[in-house]
Amino acid sequence: MYEIPVATMITQVRVDADDPAFDAPSKPIGHFMTGEQAKVAEEKYGYIMKEDSGRGYRRVVASPKPVEIVEIGAIRSLVDSGQLVIACGGGGIPVTRQGNHLKGASAVIDKDFASELLAENLNADFLIILTAVEKVAVNFGKPEEKWLDDLNTEEARSL
Repeated sequence: MYEIPVATMITQVRVDADDPAFDAPSKPIGHFMTGEQAKVAEEKYGYIMKEDSGRGYRRVVASPKPVEIVEIGAIRSLVDSGQLVIACGGGGIPVTRQGNHLKGASAVIDKDFASELLAENLNADFLIILTAVEKVAVNFGKPEEKWLDDLNTEEARSL
């Protein structure tokens, strides 16, 4: 039996304040609201609200690409010392740099993009993303969905 020490790192992930995603928020967050509640949220808080699949209205925020993991030095030190590190949970806490300060951003970072950046920064040999989906597909959930049984690097880059 191995007793591997585990560290959980609350992770700030820097995004570019000029990322085009901020001009077109599209990631739904939070609970569903009625049209009336959504109108109040828009007026009172300045939220951008959109109808979500016939189930009601939800707030939408930007989903910018991650550019830097702020705590990467600490994460690397923990990994190098033999710790199992849990980091970038949920994509991390999105922040932008303003001068010498970090400021929270009204956004959601895609977990897969944050994981890729983390793996790249740690020079990981492998990045394994576990999912309940049977295999990778293009056009997932759409009528033209196609399962990919085998995929080489060139094909992956083209997709």
